[in-house]
Amino acid sequence: MTGYWSTLARQHWQRHLPERYAVLKDPDAFFAAIDEDATERYAAIRDAHLAGASPNNGTITWPEFLDRLAWANQTAREIVETDLIYIPGNTTSMDSRRIQEAELAAKGPSW
Repeated sequence: MTGYWSTLARQHWQRHLPERYAVLKDPDAFFAAIDEDATERYAAIRDAHLAGASPNNGTITWPEFLDRLAWANQTAREIVETDLIYIPGNTTSMDSRRIQEAELAAKGPSW
């Protein structure tokens, strides 16, 4: 069975990480595991953002709850996609770029 997260991850790997995709011994099992992890992480993040807020007990109004729900879903989706789904192809160059950006930011403006 193919889930939402496994479909996104598989498409990403096929397009942006073809060498890594080619060496997977069992792609279906690999992406099924990603799907399971991503689903659990998504729910945990979303639920943490919604903890204690319920229109049923008066802690929040229904419009506020719907806004918070949309925000919690979007936040969880962005975190899961960044951490588990859309992994960079060359982490070494990404890490060195982040280090360079941090060094430039620490120097301050150049004017």
